[in-house]
Amino acid sequence: MARLDKLRSRRIDPQQVLAKATNEIYERLQEDDAVKYALGAMQPIDVEYTRNTFAESERVQNQLTAGYLRKSLKVDYEHQGSVTSDTHIKAHSDIDLLVVETRFISLEHPLQPSSPYKGDPFQDLMELRTEAEQTLRLAFPAADLDCSRSKAVSISGGSLRRKVDVVLASWLDTPEYKQGRGSHFRGVSVLDVAGKTRISNKPFLHSHRIDERDRIEQGNLRKVIRLLKSLKYDADREPDFSSYDIASVAWAAPSNFWHVDPAQELLLIDKCCYWLDHLSSNHDYALTLDVPNATRKIFGGNGATFSGLSQLQTELHGLRADIERGLARSFRKLQEARIVY
Repeated sequence: MARLDKLRSRRIDPQQVLAKATNEIYERLQEDDAVKYALGAMQPIDVEYTRNTFAESERVQNQLTAGYLRKSLKVDYEHQGSVTSDTHIKAHSDIDLLVVETRFISLEHPLQPSSPYKGDPFQDLMELRTEAEQTLRLAFPAADLDCSRSKAVSISGGSLRRKVDVVLASWLDTPEYKQGRGSHFRGVSVLDVAGKTRISNKPFLHSHRIDERDRIEQGNLRKVIRLLKSLKYDADREPDFSSYDIASVAWAAPSNFWHVDPAQELLLIDKCCYWLDHLSSNHDYALTLDVPNATRKIFGGNGATFSGLSQLQTELHGLRADIERGLARSFRKLQEARIVY
């Protein structure tokens, strides 16, 4: 299947093609398919699809709340992932629903508890997970419930129009959060059943910093992230480079790097090529770059690999070559092309 066809199949709900296809502005362009693909991949998913994703998560949340109330358990709810940062690329995007324990709160060093918790945090989270599995199995009998994953319980199908990953966690208070610098500095400790432990993460800080930087770049950071993620998922052989690391690599570019004039969004392709080539040619520099929430380096360790970066480069350069061939037919160059929607 051609790139543009893959893009269309991801971005439009088959049940609403006639109603929604007209919202896909790239379809109106009198341009080569490669140009349509590039500009279409940069655009946000239709707001109604995203609203439906949150609505399905709320259905799951309501059932969980009822189940926990029956056991006199109180939890908080949050979301994490690409849907919350508006960098998702599918009409039917999965969504992560965080179920947050309230009986205890973890503290990041150097914070110290004034009254240490006397319970067992791991067992408390296991209790929440067990109850979640039982509740969802009863509430959505026709759905597929996957309890095999270590860090989430996944439910999809049946009456649900979206896959919802239920992630069990506890609050992680950081020094910055306690100093009143913003709720985005608060983290979570995610239950890892296989490891019999909890894994610290700061998903709200990640989303906040993506949003903060995107405002500086006049919306172009999110466009770049969506484009690179689309190239990953539409490749014949998917590059071994996670969506999280794609967002991190785009975010780590120098300030104002993604600024281009309106109607010259194709220049973002050129800038992308330059940035990925720069990282590929300067490993020592690339190894110093942090993910947005500074919980790890982008490359090395459990992060991205340079072989995965090379695979992503190949897809990106292939797209640029296709765009340049298409523009050449109308005697234009990528660096000069202006596309008006």
